[in-house]
Amino acid sequence: MAKHHPDLIMCRKQPGIAIGRLCEKCDGKDDV
Repeated sequence: MAKHHPDLIMCRKQPGIAIGRLCEKCDGKDDV
């Protein structure tokens, strides 16, 4: 989790739905 890209941090900072959408993309990129 600490080695995630800065994009993920931005995703978490995004409000509401943006968090689910961006985070999903970031997670899919880093996780998978």
